[in-house]
Amino acid sequence: MTKYHVELTEAQVRVLIDATEFYTRVAAGQFDVIRTMFRSPPGLKHFDSRSADALLDGAKKVLLDLPPNGSVGIAQMPDKYRTAYDLNRIFSHRLAWDNHPQGNPMHVDFDEPMHIGTEPMASIQTVSGKRRPCPTSCSCLCHDTGGGVHDHPGAPCPGKVRADEGLLRSLGVILSAYQDIEDVVGSVEEGLEREQDSCIGFLQGILSKVESANQKIGQELKKICPE
Repeated sequence: MTKYHVELTEAQVRVLIDATEFYTRVAAGQFDVIRTMFRSPPGLKHFDSRSADALLDGAKKVLLDLPPNGSVGIAQMPDKYRTAYDLNRIFSHRLAWDNHPQGNPMHVDFDEPMHIGTEPMASIQTVSGKRRPCPTSCSCLCHDTGGGVHDHPGAPCPGKVRADEGLLRSLGVILSAYQDIEDVVGSVEEGLEREQDSCIGFLQGILSKVESANQKIGQELKKICPE
């Protein structure tokens, strides 16, 4: 199998990200990206969006026999489109970590890319500028995006494992805090039914519990989604 090394700027990688996304979406029947592409650049002639949608929906029906809101799942598409999807995920993953090394577990670009095509997973390395160590603060240099080539081959990146464990702990705290709020609501309902004499003191206690729960939630959300 012949392989190649290609050197690109960040702007060129972003063009490849846009191109592979457009390619796979159109092949999947998501023709709305065609309309979006011609609306985004400034200075283009104004066009009727409804007329464009009608034409694109008609083309989708003729070419793919799909309804206006229908599309094909990536797993059901020919392999060349799955390969393009793999490339898109690899490129997006690399730029996401290079530009935001703190990570963001709520954004799909920071997840390890899934391999869905039959071609070997491509790899991309930062060779200058924003080359960074593993963003999860382990001892390796996780510069690859294609299969886990770290200082600890054959094992999960320990920094990533620690990050995953921290996320689970934070989610546990948040769920516990929400349970505290639910318990507070139950106490309010029960207290109102009993028509407690010390209404002010009762409500102050309730508000204190809710505030404490909200503080816990806020602290854990900052850990998960740092600014």
